[in-house]
Amino acid sequence: MIVLSMSLRVLITFLLAAAATWVAPVHAETFPGKAVRIIVPFPPGGTQDLLARTLAEGLGQRLKQPVIVENRAGAAGNVGAEALARATPDGYTLGILSGVQSANAAFYRKLNYNLERDFVPVRAIGESGVLLVAAPHAPFRNVEELLAYAKANPGRANFGSTTSLTIDLLRSMTGADITMVTYKGIGEALQDAIGGRIEMVAGPAPQLIPLIRDGKVRALGIASTSRLKDLPGVKTVAESVPGYDAGMWYGVFAPAATPREVVQKLQGELGMVVKQADVVRRFNDIGVQASGPGATADLPTRMQVESARWRAVAARTGNYAN
Repeated sequence: MIVLSMSLRVLITFLLAAAATWVAPVHAETFPGKAVRIIVPFPPGGTQDLLARTLAEGLGQRLKQPVIVENRAGAAGNVGAEALARATPDGYTLGILSGVQSANAAFYRKLNYNLERDFVPVRAIGESGVLLVAAPHAPFRNVEELLAYAKANPGRANFGSTTSLTIDLLRSMTGADITMVTYKGIGEALQDAIGGRIEMVAGPAPQLIPLIRDGKVRALGIASTSRLKDLPGVKTVAESVPGYDAGMWYGVFAPAATPREVVQKLQGELGMVVKQADVVRRFNDIGVQASGPGATADLPTRMQVESARWRAVAARTGNYAN
């Protein structure tokens, strides 16, 4: 049996403590030593995919390592989010999450991840405007007229989109009786609106603004909180229905236990990327306004507020996904 002297035990304790304090800084200094991947919870070609590919190019240049985009689509974004939550928390796996995950936390009763527990926000990257538009034949020209029509004609106004979130929120806040028609793609919904089969559609502003200018549809209101510079005369829905907000945010996240020093390094590098003029232009081309640095700190609170709001909508509508 080996008996250690008091002084030797003190020395060993000191050395162990010193070693522990050096682990994180050394890890941060050597990161990254290999390729980084960004998980996108949706198929190629969508807004999150285009954001990820734009960021991957700039981030790869700054990190001097390949940054690979991996599409993990399925279950309205839940497959990719779960893959991110279960990834090794070492900074080499990131993911693009959005307001979709805030809604999923409310509308899916069973998820294999927890939005608030399993992720750490690395950088808020942008927000996109959402437009509510009416077909030319629709008997209403703005949100106030829509609500009056829905009250006088229960169920006769048909809304088409890939998700019911925009209209579910409006129905729950106003009691408007509007019929939801689900489509696989926004293009199909627009075709039916233009063809006279449905009255309303909601979708990304960049996709709808050209149709508004061509007179194929007309703007009813902006579903996010700010007016759009391209449509200065179009009011937000919130101007008619206070508190309404169905806008979309996007952020880069990492698994929750990722070392703080690595998160900070990635946060700084992404901050430099989103300020680049070419990146801002490419974001604008897909209808996303780059976020300022303060938006990252606000993300946890925003996710909590949004999830609570969507839970109230789910409870009123009973429109649960599982």
